[in-house]
Amino acid sequence: MRDRGDVLALPAAQVAPFRFETEFPTEIDGVGMADYLEWMTTCCAITPTGCSALSLPAGFTSAGLAVGLQLVARVGNDRAPLEVASALEAVNPQYQRVPVLLMA
Repeated sequence: MRDRGDVLALPAAQVAPFRFETEFPTEIDGVGMADYLEWMTTCCAITPTGCSALSLPAGFTSAGLAVGLQLVARVGNDRAPLEVASALEAVNPQYQRVPVLLMA
């Protein structure tokens, strides 16, 4: 990461939010998901590395569902993701937008 940039930007989740009745996505892009934890594996993979990371609101799907962005920096570089998140929020203040809640 050092040779190409200070912060890596990743999705905060593999899929957009799903209905609360759905326990977990059973398939993502044709790949079966065996349980609740498996569908989050790629997004959680950064955790055991010890890298500095954070997630922030990034926008909404066409259906109005909130999605997030995960920012990751080298171990011990806590300041880098915070600075990038601050800059992103300054130009794209998604944290101020409240999603419309639809009652079924």
